[in-house]
Amino acid sequence: MINAIEYIIEYVLNNEYILQNDRIIGFLHFLGFISVSIYGFVFSKHGLDPLYLFYTILIFIGWTIYNGECPLIYYVKKKYNPDYLPGDNYDFTDMYLLIGSKDIVDTVVFFCVDLFAVSLYIVLKRNEYPHFLCIGVPFFFILYISLKLMTKYLGEQDIFVYLNDVFRNISILLFLLIILYSPELF
Repeated sequence: MINAIEYIIEYVLNNEYILQNDRIIGFLHFLGFISVSIYGFVFSKHGLDPLYLFYTILIFIGWTIYNGECPLIYYVKKKYNPDYLPGDNYDFTDMYLLIGSKDIVDTVVFFCVDLFAVSLYIVLKRNEYPHFLCIGVPFFFILYISLKLMTKYLGEQDIFVYLNDVFRNISILLFLLIILYSPELF
């Protein structure tokens, strides 16, 4: 059985088609991350703002379901390691495969996290959401990212798992509040 798993892992790691697909996933992930980070700066008040906010909250919920990890990255890691569990290793494997440099990806992600929080604030504020949401959602985002960055092995630490569940519930509450305060959608 172990030889079969080793064979599959070796096949996946040496298969150019699969690596190319992971680069495509990495490209979409990289492009998506940059897009949501600059959306509030690039677009003025727009009909897509509610969609942007819903997507953002769904990202938060997805992270909490996958123990602090983006489902896209989990997919790539799971393909290379069938025993991989969500949150075992917090890195950006799909983007590393695309860019070829961990340092460049980590630097871009570091700056985009801050831009993303400010973009969220801008979109919430210009759509006249209550002050507690304008401040709370970006603060929640920064707090969660900080927790992820401070935790080396996310899925193995009891405190993270507990807090992750709390953050999932807060994400769902924020999602409902954004719907509640978005009367133009109904």
